[in-house]
Amino acid sequence: MQIPLVNSVASWFLKKRFHQIDLFLKYPYDVQNELLVNLLEGAKNTELGLKYDFKSIESYREFANRVPVSTYEMYEELIDRSLKGEQNIFWPKPIKWFAKSSGTTNSKSKFIPVSGASLENCHYAAGKDLLCMYLNNNPESELFNGKNLRLGGSKELYEENGAVFGDLSYDINDDWTFGLGLRYTEEEKDFAIQTYSSEANKIARGETVLDLKRGFKDDNLQHKITIQRNTNFGMVYLSHSTGFRSGGFNARGTTLQSVGPYNSEEVETIEFGVRAELLENRLIMNVTAFTNDYTDKQEVIVTAADGSIVVEGVPQICGTTCTFVNNAGEVSIDGLEIEGVYMVTSNFKLNTAIGILDTGYDEYNYNGVNVAGLRDLEFASDYTASIGWEYIKSLNNGELIFAGNFYAMDEYAGTYDPTAYDPSQGPDMTVDKHEKLDFSLTYNTQTSNGAEMTFTFFGNDILEEGGHIVR
Repeated sequence: MQIPLVNSVASWFLKKRFHQIDLFLKYPYDVQNELLVNLLEGAKNTELGLKYDFKSIESYREFANRVPVSTYEMYEELIDRSLKGEQNIFWPKPIKWFAKSSGTTNSKSKFIPVSGASLENCHYAAGKDLLCMYLNNNPESELFNGKNLRLGGSKELYEENGAVFGDLSYDINDDWTFGLGLRYTEEEKDFAIQTYSSEANKIARGETVLDLKRGFKDDNLQHKITIQRNTNFGMVYLSHSTGFRSGGFNARGTTLQSVGPYNSEEVETIEFGVRAELLENRLIMNVTAFTNDYTDKQEVIVTAADGSIVVEGVPQICGTTCTFVNNAGEVSIDGLEIEGVYMVTSNFKLNTAIGILDTGYDEYNYNGVNVAGLRDLEFASDYTASIGWEYIKSLNNGELIFAGNFYAMDEYAGTYDPTAYDPSQGPDMTVDKHEKLDFSLTYNTQTSNGAEMTFTFFGNDILEEGGHIVR
């Protein structure tokens, strides 16, 4: 079969799927409700289905009121039974696969049951839908007219190309758990660039201003050590971890020195956290305190291009400006995060999130000068805070939902040259602190013929404080 024919057939098939996707976009409530009903019907005779009487649930609201918001630990015993081969706990068909995740709540590896139906209707379907949307947005695409490389996930749990990693959890006793994770990474990069002085020179493949091929190699050993204490309200943990951001090359460079390579940056993190479920699980609180110390932090530095800047003994002549990516900084970031959800009643929910940061450069090498005292960390506000609510009122012929969110953010610094910019002279290089209040009033009802109807009245940034920032 000719490749163009394959392209035409595949494109026709996938474009037909877009009609279904378009229906999802036009009728999201109906589609999601139908999906929920089908899942409940499929799982009604499982252990969970019988526990929560799935067969009698007819709407999302009933499902939300009957099935509580849960943590992994609340289902861990059921998952362990499923891992040992016991069936019909979560889904009527056999569970053969488990997705492995380290999660964010403790040091243990987590195993998420994956059914065959989930693979087919979620994971596999997502890939098809991605192709479908791409072809719909790019009707002249020749995606199938040549060779393609597909990169899929490995079935090996503890090996990747260029990396070896693993983790273990040890239950010291019923209350204490120790966790250790290690990852060793080797990487190699090749980079080539050609810069011509003119378009004619490029077409003629004449002399280049910069013709460069370089390689970069690095290795890194990272770890995460966690000690966890289980309590009657949840858990408390303390962790120490390291990480890195890969080094490489500056593709905007126009001189040998501005291309690089630059080295990897590294970070050391200490974190203390509390995860609590209180008031019969009506209040869920997460509190996290952390400190991050960055070394060899990668910074984009823009300098004059007239040769006044000398790097490695070479005057830098780049055009308008010279752009470097240097390992110029050492940064400290200390913070506190608080998140909470409180079910005041079965139909009234409050949620909040608060973030507090204390940031600063310990060192910032800008063209050979330490300007740490002249530079604020970009886009790092001292605080962010939000509080939201959702109130649902059942009516004879539908439901009324009043929801909203108030958000506040402190000022933060933009990007500037710390050797040339004088804050006392201006211009102002900070984004002002702002508040933002959004709300919506939604009425869901059903017509006499069973069709769902939704009416929504909403307002964004109704305080008009300039909190709706678009970049």
